[in-house]
Amino acid sequence: MGDTPLKLLGSQISVTTANTVGGYGLIRAYAAANTLVTITAANSTVLGTMTIAGGISEILIKSPTDTITANAALLCTPIAWR
Repeated sequence: MGDTPLKLLGSQISVTTANTVGGYGLIRAYAAANTLVTITAANSTVLGTMTIAGGISEILIKSPTDTITANAALLCTPIAWR
């Protein structure tokens, strides 16, 4: 993924409890250890879950009001495609 051009829109934050990551919709998420990630809508409906393997980053797409929750520290940065 290192060759994908990304535009940083904010600072990286550590997420465990429900967080909208600044209300952005495109998020780069890095997991240092295997991490279960849950995306939840504003009405508390779970939209989906996935495990990010340790040492891997993934791009997550969500609505601005959706939250990200993780069972271990997940480093999240709001981004845009360049």
